[in-house]
Amino acid sequence: MSVAFRRESDEEHKEPKFEIPLPAGPNMVTARGLTLIEAKEADLEAAVAAASEDEPRDALKRELRYWNTRRTT
Repeated sequence: MSVAFRRESDEEHKEPKFEIPLPAGPNMVTARGLTLIEAKEADLEAAVAAASEDEPRDALKRELRYWNTRRTT
């Protein structure tokens, strides 16, 4: 079959998803801020577990990695 008539995969046209950039320097947060970050992480973990499709789950996992890294810096 001619290359002109082959079906291209949907993966070829998706834009790459990069990690969410972290601000430079240490993350100075109050006790309330830490509680809010931990609550956000818990919400995202529940959303990842409940997600049924790969693409939304990948976006949630990327955001969860951001908040996990943000909490540890």
